[in-house]
Amino acid sequence: MAIIGITIICISCFCAPMYIFIDCYYLPKLYLFVIGVFIYWVSNFLLESKVGNNECVLDNLSLFYIIYIIMSEYECVYVIVNIIRSGHSEIGEFGTFDNPAGLALTLSIAVSMIIILSSKTNKRGVQFLLFMMSIPIVIILLFTHSRTGLICLALNTLILLWFLLLRFSNNKSLMRVVFSTTAIILLISVVLYVIFNKYDSTIGREFILEQSLEIIRKHPIIGYGSDGFQREYMLQQANFFKENPNSIYENYADEVRYPMNEFVYLWINYGIGGPILLASLFLFPFILYKKQKLIHETLLPLISVIIFSFFSYPFHYQSSWLVLLLVFSPIFHFISRKITISFNIRMYSTCLIGILLIVCLSIDIYYEYQWQMAEKISFRGNHKKALNRYSELHKYFHDNRFFLYSYAMAAFKGGDMQTAHNVISESGQYWNGYARELLSGDICLYLNEYEEASEHFSKAHYMCPVRFAPLEGLYKVYNLTDNVLKKDSIVEIIATKSVKVESSDIERIKETCK
Repeated sequence: MAIIGITIICISCFCAPMYIFIDCYYLPKLYLFVIGVFIYWVSNFLLESKVGNNECVLDNLSLFYIIYIIMSEYECVYVIVNIIRSGHSEIGEFGTFDNPAGLALTLSIAVSMIIILSSKTNKRGVQFLLFMMSIPIVIILLFTHSRTGLICLALNTLILLWFLLLRFSNNKSLMRVVFSTTAIILLISVVLYVIFNKYDSTIGREFILEQSLEIIRKHPIIGYGSDGFQREYMLQQANFFKENPNSIYENYADEVRYPMNEFVYLWINYGIGGPILLASLFLFPFILYKKQKLIHETLLPLISVIIFSFFSYPFHYQSSWLVLLLVFSPIFHFISRKITISFNIRMYSTCLIGILLIVCLSIDIYYEYQWQMAEKISFRGNHKKALNRYSELHKYFHDNRFFLYSYAMAAFKGGDMQTAHNVISESGQYWNGYARELLSGDICLYLNEYEEASEHFSKAHYMCPVRFAPLEGLYKVYNLTDNVLKKDSIVEIIATKSVKVESSDIERIKETCK
């Protein structure tokens, strides 16, 4: 039964998107991961009750790695098939994930697992097989165009080189020269790649970090609470461009949902305690396992998660939680063996937790499916039926900013402007962003609330100065209110504004506002 749990956990990290949910990439992976962890936990409990030996994750570590690597190979096949069918994506391959960063993180962890298994065996056949399995993983990792993935690959290469030098060379001076030379070459290569590739993205990330630190500066101790980043960041970005017109960052600004740094994200939400807690979470295993013989077996994959935490959002992906499971499970196992609890209490607790888990997952899956159905009905034009479903789901998803936006958009398309206005206003306590301001402006425009519409369109414009849609909204407001001076000003801005990405919408806006 343990192997079933392990297999489900590893499959969850690569689960293909299921379009029965709105979030078709993340939710299937999450549900499978939770189910897999529970099955593995129950299997350990049953094994203990049968033979009196509670199995630890370390006892199944190689099995975790083997199944995870096999699933990585399937992921590579999936990506290769997509490339053959549709061609290589310019932004990078993302496979069964919603972003190339997710694929890069997951494959980086697989590379570290291959290194661990290679270092544990002396069988040349097994080592050769692992080497051959690493080739497609490394190739697809490079196809993601992930700079953080490249950093992890370079670091894993250095670690593998160090293991090989320790095994096959007794000349310490030669070891230092070879290792140092390789490290310098890899460092220069990575730096040059980061500088000259995805330059716009690098500048954009620097700007996001600067504005995030400005938000932190205002409340460094206590933070802004849960969803603080989603509420505050785009407002800060709008204020920056309002105070700094014609900034060099205007062409790089877009709607931002994450600061691309786990430490900064936690600091904004929960104050200084957030990044301290995360740093402690990462450092504690290294301190605890410092003198352990199997240190690299559980901590090497953790290094990839740590690196991605500085440049991305690794905890959005189940592979990071798998790594934490592998790292911390032995610690919890050790603690649990020190606590004496009767078998009956543990059995009843396991049954109760299992029932609660099944109930909670079933309820969440049901509501997520109903949300997807409501959106499909809205897209098909049956707005009255869709709004009835949204109204029924509202109580469950009342604090979900994505649901509130979806609900407001469905009401807007259905012509129920008052409901749309109420719902989009409600979402402001959880989220402030470009899409919200733009929809709010359109709703107010239809309600003839021109002053409020102008405020929303102006805010959307300052949030993302490169976009044309807010300018079109302002043009409509000034046209309907016969404000010729401001209308002419907007027309001039649209006519002279540079286009970042050509589209039919921009051509239509330029033609309309001539």
